[in-house]
Amino acid sequence: MDSIRAMNVESQRSIDKVDHVEIFPSREVIVNKERIAGAINRIKMDRDKMVKAFEKNSKLEEAERIKQSTTTILDKMTHQKTFNGIEGFVEYFYEETVSFLDYFEKRYVGFRG
Repeated sequence: MDSIRAMNVESQRSIDKVDHVEIFPSREVIVNKERIAGAINRIKMDRDKMVKAFEKNSKLEEAERIKQSTTTILDKMTHQKTFNGIEGFVEYFYEETVSFLDYFEKRYVGFRG
């Protein structure tokens, strides 16, 4: 690759040379170091609450399962940054989320089975 250039959509002619381009991953969850750190902290807090509740009710096996599954998830977040299934943790990365359905007026949204 010699260069990256901005193009005129209609004429398909080069307009200008581009020095820098950011290409984002094709995922619903785009993360950076800060988002990962925040998500890890929130997951640990939720994990600790759940483990405490299970242990309080003498459900030690369930508490151990929560510990094991969150350890796996936190390891993936720490070392891989992104992984298949990360979308399931979107609420830990973003304070507010939206769906394409949020853009419709409620009276127009409906599904038929």
